[in-house]
Amino acid sequence: MSKLYDLNDLENFFVKDLKDNIKVDFPNESGSVEVEKTIISDDIFLYKNSFNFKDDVSLESSSSEEGLCINIVLDGSLKYTDKILDEQTNKCANSMFVKYINQSQSLFEVNKDSILKDIGIIIKGDFLQEFFLEKISNKESVLKNYEKNISTNFKTAQTNLKTKILAHEIFNSPYEGELHKIYLQSKVYEIVFHELSDILQKNRLKNIKKEVKLTKEDIYALQKAKSLICEKRFFLNLPKLSKEVALNEFKLKYGFKKLFNTTPGALILEFRMLEARKLLESSELNITEISKLVGYKYVQSFTTAFKKRFNVNPKEFIKSRKYYY
Repeated sequence: MSKLYDLNDLENFFVKDLKDNIKVDFPNESGSVEVEKTIISDDIFLYKNSFNFKDDVSLESSSSEEGLCINIVLDGSLKYTDKILDEQTNKCANSMFVKYINQSQSLFEVNKDSILKDIGIIIKGDFLQEFFLEKISNKESVLKNYEKNISTNFKTAQTNLKTKILAHEIFNSPYEGELHKIYLQSKVYEIVFHELSDILQKNRLKNIKKEVKLTKEDIYALQKAKSLICEKRFFLNLPKLSKEVALNEFKLKYGFKKLFNTTPGALILEFRMLEARKLLESSELNITEISKLVGYKYVQSFTTAFKKRFNVNPKEFIKSRKYYY
């Protein structure tokens, strides 16, 4: 049976009076937690956390730590419940989330003999205001949630390779003293820049899509583009197709998804492959000639695409001809 502990009494350790390093042992030798806190700047704080559990443990926690939280799990797993939102998620190795929080009430459930390692980056104050909140389009709703102690989830995903490498470098810093702090500062700023840029870029694209309207002329151009692909008069790439129908690439891709539930690239590829299969079956052309006819500069690129589409190599497929050369 899982042992339940309340971490609220440890608030002073984790938020208010936390020194550079601290270790807390749970009762009955059921586990321990080690935390290293580094002040990166006046507005950015880093927490390196190591949890070691010998029993099935449930941890209830309430925190007044506020700001934008970037959490990255390096090793292990646990079940996390946001008790305010009544939302449950599984945190596992190479997963991450970015949330804007005011107060939190959480339940962590961990299995016996588990080791969990993660890092948390808290961003607040002028830095958060200038470089993030002022740049997002949904600032008003985010601040309303904040006032109600409701967290806003900006990202829940598998950690991308760049952030994953930086997180491991932070956790396993090879330095000590002042050089250690400088090393951590540089890595944390990289993560902050990378993750905030990613969120802001997606936020901008989301708003652009909301604002996109297809005119009658746009719809005519999209239908013409589809006809050009389907008629196979010549095999266009996306830039050439965009120029041919006088429609920019963004609106071309957006319009195809909206009207035809596909992308121009996917449709072009499908007709290339169908035409290639037809030529391989019935013509006397060789593979190099066919790859050029359907718009490929390199035979290897054509071979890879054909095998992916039909699960057979063109050299094998060409043998289906009655006579082949």
